[in-house]
Amino acid sequence: MQAAPACPPRHARVFTANHAANDPIEDTFVVEETDKLLFAGVFDGHGGHAVSRFTQAECYGKFQKYLKAMHDSGKAIAHSFLETDACWLKIVKSHMAAKHRDTWNEVTCGTCAVAAVFDKERQVLYVGNLGDSRCVVGSVCSDSGIMEAVDMSKDHSATTDSERLRVRQEHAQDPNVIKEQWDEIVEEYAWFLKNRARFTRSIGDSCMKDVECARFYNERVPDGLAKMLPLPKKPYVSNKAEVRMRRVARGDQFVIVACDGLWDEMSSCQAIHTVRGLIQQYGLRENIAQKLIDFCLCKIVRRLRAEEPDLDLKSVEDLKAIPAGGYGRRGLHDDITVIILVYDTPENSQPAGASTLPTISRAGNASNATT
Repeated sequence: MQAAPACPPRHARVFTANHAANDPIEDTFVVEETDKLLFAGVFDGHGGHAVSRFTQAECYGKFQKYLKAMHDSGKAIAHSFLETDACWLKIVKSHMAAKHRDTWNEVTCGTCAVAAVFDKERQVLYVGNLGDSRCVVGSVCSDSGIMEAVDMSKDHSATTDSERLRVRQEHAQDPNVIKEQWDEIVEEYAWFLKNRARFTRSIGDSCMKDVECARFYNERVPDGLAKMLPLPKKPYVSNKAEVRMRRVARGDQFVIVACDGLWDEMSSCQAIHTVRGLIQQYGLRENIAQKLIDFCLCKIVRRLRAEEPDLDLKSVEDLKAIPAGGYGRRGLHDDITVIILVYDTPENSQPAGASTLPTISRAGNASNATT
């Protein structure tokens, strides 16, 4: 069999967009580019925006430090997440000692995180994640010519079988570590970590990681809510990122990095298919990330017409007219943040309306190494 021709060096064009459900939005993102690499990170805050904004400010600088020391982008991502989490915990403990008025919020808030690093010299994509934000590559398979959705991350959620098993094994002494219940709205089982969170890895969430912070939380949590009993070196919520790498293949077209506000509404395959169609329709003259969010909002409106007919939503504009915040849009959908890296392939360079990219399938052929 004749070997596939080598992939020419790729460059990437970046598109970013977000849409707020919370007031203020709890998501943040970072895009940094040098001659050698492109860094794109999405940080999906929960319980407030404090940890998300802290991670936005700190993570890339720590990544640079570890990259200089380790010369490995994957390990640098993982260690930057670890150090960002440790620095946040140090701040929380100092505020606990000083009886700072915001300590309760700082103990209970956190952020999921996903970072993609495109190494231009090696032509390798590295992805590290904590939680249920996700990175997906859209790639045309060399043997079939079919577009694939290649997941570059695994959702760290109590809904994910392997994560649920890991948490139960690490906390065998706590029979209530995973709460399982029937969700009557979507008619499926839902799993929650300590009946508080679906995510199982994050930055922040100190009350679910640190014994001292858990004690502070337990002394103040209202009756009826679960107490936190993390053991030293065995937190309920992990800060250890999972890292995957992929050498850029000839068929790779683009990379989507997004929070779960997008993935709650569509699968990896549908997102890849949508981006493919948007590039075909608009070329690169429009913000493809914003166009993807616009499509996501259309899907949300369709869903709400069935679930909440009393809202009488007729368009995306009707949805946007509802104020952001807990008594407004946050009760209908989550914050949505999207970064798209579009490679300079022949298919992506065609004029708008001229692309003939193939249809979609799903694959999982990214190498996987937990750091």
